Amino acid sequence: MDTIVAGYRTQLMGVAQNRHWTLQDDGVTDARDARLIMRQGAFTCPVLLYHTGKIVVQGKASPFRDTLVELCRQLEAGDTLNDDTRLLDTEQAIAELAHLPELLPSIDPLAARLAAEATLTYQHQACLATAFLLGASSERMILLLIEAFAHVLSPEDQAQYQRRLHKDPKLSKQWEVFHTAWHQSPLRKETSHDLDTEITQTFQFTRICRNESGHPQLPAHFDCDLLRANLAYFRRYLTVIQGLIDLCQSRA
Repeated sequence: MDTIVAGYRTQLMGVAQNRHWTLQDDGVTDARDARLIMRQGAFTCPVLLYHTGKIVVQGKASPFRDTLVELCRQLEAGDTLNDDTRLLDTEQAIAELAHLPELLPSIDPLAARLAAEATLTYQHQACLATAFLLGASSERMILLLIEAFAHVLSPEDQAQYQRRLHKDPKLSKQWEVFHTAWHQSPLRKETSHDLDTEITQTFQFTRICRNESGHPQLPAHFDCDLLRANLAYFRRYLTVIQGLIDLCQSRA
């Protein structure tokens, strides 16, 4: 392993240990380079370290990836990392949910309040309550998005869309109807956001957690660490959904 790469790896290992991330070495195509797999809760990012000094952070968009990108930019610039370099640290990202009306003025007040209260229950390690509130906030936003999209459609398409929505009242089925209609709509080309990578996974996770926490007869199998990771991502999740709602409303 090249000395530059070894130095990068050592510093990233130190940050990972301080922040309770996991880091493992993966295969490389050149003995002088390295490929690391870094994880925080539900988020996984491969990090490619090159002997030329270049670093490439891969993986889906998330607060964790944003943090890694910032850290690696500092490494490439020749800086020494320390634990003060946390652009979007998990706890910071979670704390920001209490200030959604200021950070995202157009957000629905009820969805914002539910998310803010989820941070309070999280602080008291009340995972069941946090899961329920997070799921409720998510459901509120998803329903608003589904409703907003209906007003973009022509009268004929809107009638068909509404019939499909009312065929099965389950939120998961309504999401499938919206998901299909969205991908067939020209509106999709007007945004860079991708439903599958930025919304669907978190939506399904929070929906299942809400169901399990809200029905005592169902054993709650969700992982509190995974819940924490999704809580940290939740502001971005809500921001993306609100952006799509705003887009729909502007085209209605």
